[in-house]
Formats: sequence, structure tokens, C-alpha cells
Amino acid sequence: MLMISSNRVLSQHDAHHRVDKTLLVVFPFFSTWSYIHWSLIMLFITLQSISSEPISLKIYSPDVFNLTLVDLPGITKVPVGDQPEDIEAQICQLCLQYIKNPNSIILAVTAANADMATSESIKIAKEVDPEGRRTLCVLTKLDLMDQGTDAHDLLLGRVIPVKLGIIGVVNRSQADIHAGKSIADALRDEASFLQRRYPSLANRNGTLFLARTLNRVSHAYHE
Repeated sequence: MLMISSNRVLSQHDAHHRVDKTLLVVFPFFSTWSYIHWSLIMLFITLQSISSEPISLKIYSPDVFNLTLVDLPGITKVPVGDQPEDIEAQICQLCLQYIKNPNSIILAVTAANADMATSESIKIAKEVDPEGRRTLCVLTKLDLMDQGTDAHDLLLGRVIPVKLGIIGVVNRSQADIHAGKSIADALRDEASFLQRRYPSLANRNGTLFLARTLNRVSHAYHE
């Protein structure tokens, strides 16, 4: 789940970005994500659990929209490894800390190949935004749905209505990332998939449409 408010940018369009935690550092994009990975490892080694301390990055690019994203952890139902027994409660409390802010926009992310009616992100969003006035749902894994099924009814809001809408996306797989598939190639493949599988809805879905929608909604919401 992501909570969004208008201020600064997070994107993957530039070859060089500026990263800010306690010091200002400028280095190539791949090093940026190495920095995030390193920061997460250090937090885990220190706490052996989740932390409310954010890893803050300010990323500047002429090709992106002006947004602030807060990337919150997915809700873990069953502790794994050294995770504490109350890991689910800890994560829910952390998520609520951000999304209960009435000035925030909630981006509830759920997989298209899962039962949306039992989506944890939708459930926790409804706790603080029961009418869905500041909730936008993102439907991932459109390309991984069971054969013979599709997401038309989900994308049209016929299953679970959300005031700010439901937008479907196709992300890179872990195999794509390991193979070095670029963001540009991923966007082209996503557009091709949407035109092929959802031609009547293609112009209202996809990563680029999501970015434009977030920019528009954020500015309208905070005017």
C-alpha cells in the first residue's frame, strides 16, 4: 500500500538522481536502489523487525510529476523466520499512522489474480476512508490472471467501487529485473498487453496513466 500527498517526486526516469537521508548524495540510478537496499538491511540488523523510521529520498527529474510517495509494507499474516509474533499488528499500526491522515490520498495496491473482496489493502483503507473518497486502487499482475478470466469488471468498479477509480498495471517480473529489462521496455510491453487484452480500457490503465492520475488527483485534492 502507498500513501500519497503532493510535494516531491519519486520516479525511475532519470539516469542520475539525488538521494537524501542524512547526507545529500548524487550517483547513478542503480546505486540509488543499492543505497535503499543497504539502508533496509541496516535497519533490520538493528531492530530485527519493521521500523517507523523512514528512508527518505528526494529524486529530481524533468520528466516526472511532483509527488510524495510513502511506500508502506505489505501486511504479513503469518510471521516468517525471526519476525515477531505480532508482526501483522505492527504493520497495520504503521500503515494506519500514515493513512488516517485526512489530507492523504490512499493508494491501495492489490493483485488481479487474488480475490479483491479479501484484499488487505482495501480492508485497511476502508477503516479510515469508509466511503472511499480519498482511495485509489491499483490492480497489479493483470498478465498473471488464470486462463479464461479477465479483470474487466474489477477495472470498471463493478466488484468493489472506489471513488477515485481502479487502475490496472503490468509490472516487471523478478526475472525481468534480473535480466536487466529497462523501464522503457516494460512500459512498451505493458501498453502492448493492454491494447491486446483490454482495448476498450487501455487508455485508462497502465503505469503512465496512473502517474498522470496521481498528479491530477493530488493537485485537485490539495487545492
